[in-house]
Amino acid sequence: MSYNRLGHPDGSDDPYDMDPRRPNGRTPSPGQPLRGYQLEDRYASPQPSTVLEIPMGPGQSIESRQTRAITTTRPDYTYTYTPRPIITMGEPSSPQPVSVLFVCLGNICRSTMAEGVFQSLTRPAGKPAHPLVSRIDSCGTGAYHVGSDPDSRTMATLRNNAITTYRHSARKFSPSTDFDHFDYILAMDDDNLADLESLRQREAKKRGSEEGLAKVMLYGEFGGKRRKYRGRELGEEIDDPYYGGNDGFTTAYEQALRFGKAFLEQLEAGELS
Repeated sequence: MSYNRLGHPDGSDDPYDMDPRRPNGRTPSPGQPLRGYQLEDRYASPQPSTVLEIPMGPGQSIESRQTRAITTTRPDYTYTYTPRPIITMGEPSSPQPVSVLFVCLGNICRSTMAEGVFQSLTRPAGKPAHPLVSRIDSCGTGAYHVGSDPDSRTMATLRNNAITTYRHSARKFSPSTDFDHFDYILAMDDDNLADLESLRQREAKKRGSEEGLAKVMLYGEFGGKRRKYRGRELGEEIDDPYYGGNDGFTTAYEQALRFGKAFLEQLEAGELS
């Protein structure tokens, strides 16, 4: 007796042995010659007619469904379908609001100019404050003018450029608090930068770690120009206009405006580290 491919006696009426494409509805027994369409069947990869889905039950998570294999047995093969893992993309990270401290020597000329200009860029009169700037302040590395108003030439330059609401009282930089309260501490010149970097190193040594301390930078890093200074490549300085004329204050204003705009562009683009 001969048997078909499922192990049934050849000629049986097992429904799984029926083939609707055959003249008699049957698959040839082993050993019988195969015609063209039968050879095609032999070498073709079987494909499922449907893909089974298993619905999630109560309390079943997406993750369990991602790893659960679905198996269906057909007469001549077994097909296992494993759902492709579902990749869930998180929300794109948004830049976080930052706090900024401007620092010069005495806190009456350059740092106040930078603060006043930056305030006008981020808190324009009659408009909402910039959402990515939480706090702005200025101070000096020295205590020469603590409690004083900004230089009259600073205030005149600001007023000439429609900045009329700025107010400030000079103060000295405080390592114990300012490194914690600000994200960016921006120096006006190389000497200010060196003083701040030294104070930061000292504070980190005292605490045993630099973690959480503000980033110290030269404000002119946002000016787009580079120069060599004591083996380092740095940005522009804002020269101290205190002993000069009004032109020095005008130059300081123009630099502060250019640096401030570039800082905000990088902040909004998420490029600040």
